Amino acid sequence: MKCHVIINPYSGKGRAVRVWEEVGPIFAESGWLTEVYVSRTRDITPYFRDCEAVIAIGGDGTVHQVINQAMRSSCKLPLGFIPAGTGNDLMRDLGCGDPREAARRLVEGKRRAIDVLEVTTDREVFYSVCVVGWGLFAAANQTAEKLRWLKGWRYAVAALWHILLKRVYPATLTIGDDVEEGEFITIFACNTIHTGRGMKLAPRARIDDGLMNLVIIKNDRRTTLLNVFKQVLAGQELAGSQEDYRQIAGFDLQTQGHQVLNIDGEVKGTAPFSVRVMPGAVELLM
Repeated sequence: MKCHVIINPYSGKGRAVRVWEEVGPIFAESGWLTEVYVSRTRDITPYFRDCEAVIAIGGDGTVHQVINQAMRSSCKLPLGFIPAGTGNDLMRDLGCGDPREAARRLVEGKRRAIDVLEVTTDREVFYSVCVVGWGLFAAANQTAEKLRWLKGWRYAVAALWHILLKRVYPATLTIGDDVEEGEFITIFACNTIHTGRGMKLAPRARIDDGLMNLVIIKNDRRTTLLNVFKQVLAGQELAGSQEDYRQIAGFDLQTQGHQVLNIDGEVKGTAPFSVRVMPGAVELLM
């Protein structure tokens, strides 16, 4: 098999380059023909040409970038991922957080189709493989980007800060024929169980069941929201009157103003927006 290997040199503070040095021999010993590209730009279009598969080494940001390119490309190639970032949430769901184990699975050539979430805003369409968040979920991610000195704690600290601020967001949520208008704290749709360095936001999520797991948290007391926060940190399924957990195929959110979105950990796009599941849209080598 001829494949192009894309290495994100910024993933895991340079870890991706070292990971390839570890796993490269596995591909060579299996007879794979690899062309390696260290990509420092977001334009990875050329790497989807003249090959039979694309393999990316990096974290969740790299996965997001490659998935979006694959969905827009006319070349429908199987994709492979080798974890080398700080989160690696997709790979956690696949039960493959070790780079060498991921490489061994890749060279076996087995394939698996996974769902992708299509996010449509008033200006652009994005694709997500992990999570799409609005409200507190997106605002906390913006804050976390300013707290990188806290390393792995930055997401928890940012979320706690925004819970204490308790900003509410008026919106109209439409799921099929069900329309709900009110004040929300946050709404996020998960395609994977894990989000944000291994937090289990959607324990029932499956990446190939044709459904997203929508978590709706409405306006409530800070003590109640803190309890939700503790459940998330403990990896427990959310349970209580203040949140609503649904498995659905799509939804639409109309908002007052244009709040930012969190798409796979990337701050991009703005509400209002809609999300729908694209079943089996991407084929993985795994």
